[in-house]
Amino acid sequence: MSSALLTALDDIRPGLEADGFGLFVASVDAGHVTVCLEARPGACHDRLVPDDVLQQVVESAIRDADPSVERVTLVKQVSTPHRSTESDMVGASPYGGFFEESVTVVTGAGNGIGQATARALARAGALVVASDVDLAAAEETARSIEEEGYTAWARRVDVTSTEDYAAVRDFCLDTWSRVDRVVNNAGLASTGLPPDLPMGEWQRIIDVNLLGIVRSNEAFLPVLIRQGHGQLVNTASTSGMFPYAYDRLPYAATKAAVIAMTEGLALYLRPQGIRVHCVCPAGVRTSMPSRMRHFGPERTMGTPALPVVTPEAMAATILTGLARDTFLICSVPEAYEEFARRGADPQAYLDGAIARHGFRPLTGPGTDHAG
Repeated sequence: MSSALLTALDDIRPGLEADGFGLFVASVDAGHVTVCLEARPGACHDRLVPDDVLQQVVESAIRDADPSVERVTLVKQVSTPHRSTESDMVGASPYGGFFEESVTVVTGAGNGIGQATARALARAGALVVASDVDLAAAEETARSIEEEGYTAWARRVDVTSTEDYAAVRDFCLDTWSRVDRVVNNAGLASTGLPPDLPMGEWQRIIDVNLLGIVRSNEAFLPVLIRQGHGQLVNTASTSGMFPYAYDRLPYAATKAAVIAMTEGLALYLRPQGIRVHCVCPAGVRTSMPSRMRHFGPERTMGTPALPVVTPEAMAATILTGLARDTFLICSVPEAYEEFARRGADPQAYLDGAIARHGFRPLTGPGTDHAG
């Protein structure tokens, strides 16, 4: 990020704080600037500046600093209170040292959300073990972290392999005698109408997205329980929260299963001192669409009408949620609102979803959207 943009954000920060907001991250990606704002606990939310005014203030400051910026996205969320004391969040880091020296395993760290989360955790002080089925990609993530002056290790983990999980667990125990945090992020998706998706593809997606986390639990849960502390972070998706993905049912079904499993694990683990979190991204600009397998006629993927964020913005939201002990961590506030509407009247919501996202006998090019 340029010094001019940093200065512009610093200039508007006091005014935002006076209006009840804190600016906790900004990312730049090919002319697209994403600014994330957090409504502070205790702020009088009915007096907060309207979204359109916030957008105008932030966008004007950024464009004045750098006219080449093509798009400005404002992501706003209302924070939830941290269970610890407020002093936990005081310090040079926005997380108040919460992640310092914490041994953290991140799967799927070779690209996308996993890579961005691994980098953000390292910058926050965590000792990151970046793992991926593609060892070269994991090594590149670790190398990029070390080039910034932080610490990381790379390990190959195929989430369909119990042995790989055991090896990375043993590496952590041999090196530090503990594991403080496990971030289960690896996942696959494929597209196709329900009759076109073969059983083998269902089995492949289930083996990675769902059973991959089960294998992680088998390796790490005994360690976390024995320690009596730690964090378990499972990445699901908004496609498991509400219906829009009939064209990638194995992905949506496994993500819904991950949500249910993570809720059950929270019931079991939180009373034992282990924090449990479920991450549900909506639209995130990653390479997942280009890596999907396609079955049957090519179609435009169904997507939720939710803002799309960068992996870096998603990572910042994840770290904020982990530090504040938030169970459900969504990429944008609108996802919580959508979920609440579904819960209020499931039948009416489904009828509306069919009208918005239901099958249409039309074809078109794929979209670059991972949700």
